Amino acid sequence: MYLRRSVLYPVVKKYYNIRLVSTDNLTSTEKSEPKSWQEIPGPPTRPIFGQLFNFLPGGIFYQKKEQMPEIMYKNYGPIVRFGGTFGSPTMIFLYEPEAAFHVFRNENWTPVRPGFQSLEYFRKHYNKDHNPDESTGLMTEHGEVWRKFRTTVNQVMLQPKTIKLYSDILTEVAEDMIKRMKSKRNEKNMIEGKFDTELNLWALEALGVVALGDRLNCLDPNLPKDSPARKLIQAVRDVLTVTEELDFRPSLWRYIATPTFKKAMNYYGDQTKLNEFFINKSIEKLKDKGTANEEKGVLEKLLEIDYKTAVIMANDMLFAGVDTTANTIIGALFLLAKNPEKQNKLREEILSKQEKLPYLRACIKETMRLLPVVGGNFRQTTKEYNVMGYKIPKDMFVIVANQYMCMMEENFPQAAEFIPERWIVDKSDPLYYGNTHPFVYSPFGFGVRSCIGRRIAELEMETFLAKLIENFQIEWFGPPMKTRASSINYLMGPYNFIFKDVKGFHRNQLNLKVADDEKKFGNLCAVIKEVEDRIKPWRKIPGPLSLPIIGQLLHFLPGGWLYKRTIELQELLYKSYGPIVRLDGNLGFPPITFIFDPEAAIKLFRKEDPLPVRPGFDCLVYYRKHFYNKHEDDPNGVILDHGETWKKLRSLMNPAMLQTKAIKPFANVLAEVADDMVDRLRSKRNKQNMIEANLFTELNLWALESVGAVTLGDRLNCLDPNLPDDSPAKKLIDALHESLRILDKLDFQPSLWKYITTPSYKKGMEIFNVLLRVNKFFIERSIQNLKSKEETNDENKWIIEKILEPDRNVAVTLANDLFLAGVDTSAGTALAILYLLAANPDKQNKLREEVMSKHTRTYLKACIKEALRLYPIVGGNFRKTTKEHDVLGYRIPKNMIVIIGNQYLCSVEDQFPQPTQFLPERWIVERNDPLYYGNAHPFAYAPFRFGVRSCVGRRIAELEIEILISKIVENFKLDWIGPPPKRTRRSTINYILEPYNFVFNDI
Repeated sequence: MYLRRSVLYPVVKKYYNIRLVSTDNLTSTEKSEPKSWQEIPGPPTRPIFGQLFNFLPGGIFYQKKEQMPEIMYKNYGPIVRFGGTFGSPTMIFLYEPEAAFHVFRNENWTPVRPGFQSLEYFRKHYNKDHNPDESTGLMTEHGEVWRKFRTTVNQVMLQPKTIKLYSDILTEVAEDMIKRMKSKRNEKNMIEGKFDTELNLWALEALGVVALGDRLNCLDPNLPKDSPARKLIQAVRDVLTVTEELDFRPSLWRYIATPTFKKAMNYYGDQTKLNEFFINKSIEKLKDKGTANEEKGVLEKLLEIDYKTAVIMANDMLFAGVDTTANTIIGALFLLAKNPEKQNKLREEILSKQEKLPYLRACIKETMRLLPVVGGNFRQTTKEYNVMGYKIPKDMFVIVANQYMCMMEENFPQAAEFIPERWIVDKSDPLYYGNTHPFVYSPFGFGVRSCIGRRIAELEMETFLAKLIENFQIEWFGPPMKTRASSINYLMGPYNFIFKDVKGFHRNQLNLKVADDEKKFGNLCAVIKEVEDRIKPWRKIPGPLSLPIIGQLLHFLPGGWLYKRTIELQELLYKSYGPIVRLDGNLGFPPITFIFDPEAAIKLFRKEDPLPVRPGFDCLVYYRKHFYNKHEDDPNGVILDHGETWKKLRSLMNPAMLQTKAIKPFANVLAEVADDMVDRLRSKRNKQNMIEANLFTELNLWALESVGAVTLGDRLNCLDPNLPDDSPAKKLIDALHESLRILDKLDFQPSLWKYITTPSYKKGMEIFNVLLRVNKFFIERSIQNLKSKEETNDENKWIIEKILEPDRNVAVTLANDLFLAGVDTSAGTALAILYLLAANPDKQNKLREEVMSKHTRTYLKACIKEALRLYPIVGGNFRKTTKEHDVLGYRIPKNMIVIIGNQYLCSVEDQFPQPTQFLPERWIVERNDPLYYGNAHPFAYAPFRFGVRSCVGRRIAELEIEILISKIVENFKLDWIGPPPKRTRRSTINYILEPYNFVFNDI
């Protein structure tokens, strides 16, 4: 049976936990012996100098240290070897979260986290008082000594009730810092002096309260230069500086006592002595203070363990907790200043004085995703691993590139945008953070070696950020902030912040003084009326001439200027009428508003209700609700329903279809389908190596076979050359094509079916019945197959299994939707990519090199994205407004259909330079390149649509297409004869028309 020879049996069940299959070598289903780690791709290394020359002029990392993770991934793929330099060890970078999780999860119960070797040397060798049996601290110990120490301090550092004791004192520190900032503002409301230094003072003062048990008075403007507090501030800075030079840059200190090494040993000693001074001072105060156990703070409880433990933990906390929290706050302020609507939303929450502040926490989490303090998680392996086809030896340094993974679209939709909502939205929302692999985002580390100071750091940052937003309206001017990569990621100046005082009212709360002053209140009303008067009604939006009864239909009839110009429609409307265009309804077809301004469009979409309405196939809704005899409470489908019914359906589908780990097991079966498709294409060639069949129909067969295999866990045999005309598979293919044709005729062309029973309406109801019956046949067959299948865990189940369990009727409806929405779209995209590659042989050759290397899919993904830009399957994003909106000076009423002209926006020079050219490179070049896709408005390109109603089948479609294109390019050299193909639009889909003048030459 097919299920037993699929990826799940026996590969996943038997081998998944001991051999992680590379998802970047999707076209290979063979098992082979892992290669040596020395064969892992990576930047070239030279004797003695190692990687140093790569950072010199002409090297790939020259003046691009901050872009290193991105450069390595795009050049070498999901696993990269980075050779050592001047005594620093070789490191393996991992960009595949499941592979990284596999390593970290299987490490010994006392994992080794490499790091500050110079500090370790000081504490273990330079410090003559060190006892080898005693711990030197969490940052410098490993093995059993580390475990005992961590176990001892966990009970102090990780207890929420202990950390909560500091809430009031940290609020006091935050308020003192606000006063200091106000005093340091100039006439432009900018902070005089070094802003990062100021925030370091706050962080040291806040952490000192916890670590040293007392206020250090770092924020005192009159603090003497020779005071212990001032000396400690300087000592912490000096320690961080020398640590960076010794441990994170090429250095010979491991072989000879360099000047920096000597300074470091002195600085480490100075910091320890100063910590002891403050701890002794606190001990004296505590002697006279009788504190109940539940009211004892961190220092008191550490002192109860022993004095040395308190000193060590104070050293570690001040070493690791000052720059990190300060930089996170700088990052949060920058992102909130650049996104004033998010800042206002946060201020509303803070001013509400509610006990829980979920949006505040979401803002901090989103900051740590976009501007993380640490680039990734580190381990020194304690055993040998087979990872992604390579053997990683024991004692190898492994780095998980969390920072770059957090910026990958496949992990976080709209990854480059600051969207705190992703951390608090419902699970049904595509933005929901839980859809990504849990190991992608881990700013506080992983497992037993995760950050012990996490709870303290979170409380400090939440308290201070809340006070900042409560007191200041924060703005930013000038270019974006830059990052300098070191032991941590430092956000560099100039810090172009403007801190304006908040005036006592916010968006939902007018200042009461205004209400008391009748004159001012009258003026305010006049201003509001003036603004209201400027907003024109919807009918005033420019658009084609409209006639009574038939509306604008005349323009689409023979002789009309829009006749048979559906592909150019958006361009013609924009050039004739501007960024917002009105199309009147006619003959049962509703009015539409086109928007060609991406900023106006995204504002409208974001202001929509949490459960937005996406209009679509009215005749199919009618069939499922009224014509098809079913229970009135049954759902109509994820592409048809709205509101709570849709939300429940989408929540059911999201875990099965949007989680990367749920889709990856289908790679092997999709590779098998692609192999069969390649064989079929070979068999269909004539003597000129051209396909003697309609290539789009052939690709429809492939897409249907792929969707069926993934959805139903069974092969439909669409690619069988001897498939009988009366077979269920052939009936399903015909029913799908006929359904799409009828949908176009009834819902996207003038029709009276809503008023009278037209012939097309009758035909539509008949064909929908056929489609339903055939789908039920395949689902019943799958159910019978599943009954005889061994029990599997949830991650190894087919999509139909996961949906069948809660509701069988829902499974039938959703299977219908997946076939209806996932066949022509995938086939059309594949056809467009093949044409663009055939018409651009240099790009085809570049892609073939990547495919043959078996290492990465970077250029392949870029080719697909570029094809979706040039030849989009859907012309734009749709909504039916759930409220009234003011857009570009016009009032858009509720229940208006709005279409965003993404197809046209993707073709204009100001969004995408050289827009008519096929340039996959724009999706992978660096940010300073004029071609870089990120220079376009993020809403200009949205092929899988936007927000909670984005395409639920996106990950499956991408995987299907990636595998097929890889197989075709691996097997054939594609050529194209004659002029470019023509296109048309039926219903919502753009089609490439015959003839398909491809030549498929064997490689």
